[in-house]
Amino acid sequence: MNNNLKRYSKDLVLLGVLLVLITYCYQKCRHFEEVPSVRSPLINNFKSYMSIEEARQMLPSHLKNWKVIGDYPFSTIERFPTFRLYLVWIEKYQHLNHTGNLVLIFYNNRLAITSFFPLNINLYVKALEEKEVIKIVVSDSISYDKPNMKPYTYVWLFVPPPNYVDELEVKESPDDIEWADIRLVREMTRWRNCYDDD
Repeated sequence: MNNNLKRYSKDLVLLGVLLVLITYCYQKCRHFEEVPSVRSPLINNFKSYMSIEEARQMLPSHLKNWKVIGDYPFSTIERFPTFRLYLVWIEKYQHLNHTGNLVLIFYNNRLAITSFFPLNINLYVKALEEKEVIKIVVSDSISYDKPNMKPYTYVWLFVPPPNYVDELEVKESPDDIEWADIRLVREMTRWRNCYDDD
């Protein structure tokens, strides 16, 4: 009786561990198209998780004809969740009385990152820090854990490292200011960890 009980106990423990692992993998690798109720600010009046059409409606009429510079459906295997990046280029965008080019990056039809290329990066950073009362971080990558603008936005001055190669080919100048919702960046990373073999 005791031997049977021990065997069943071990089986139950193994089953419990297996269920925990399955639940973890499901949570980690779930579908990547959810839109939470709480959005986070990006440049100007743009908010994270806006759809492509919602973002277009935010633009003045003379800027609505943006240029699509990338449409990358990285997930081509049916059993994998969707992974699509859609990039648009907006010329002569204005923010805080500074003119520059703006790139919007959508991940699965949800606005994830905005990149602004002002004509004068130093004066723009100063104006942005004064308006938002934040210190702009200078970095070659995003911090996933510490948003510096509530609730989930990380803003930084992107300075490419030596020998930097821009895979998406959107950089027109070495430096730009980027806003990202760290939840969406984490999702992209999680998808790559789960499904990308490269």
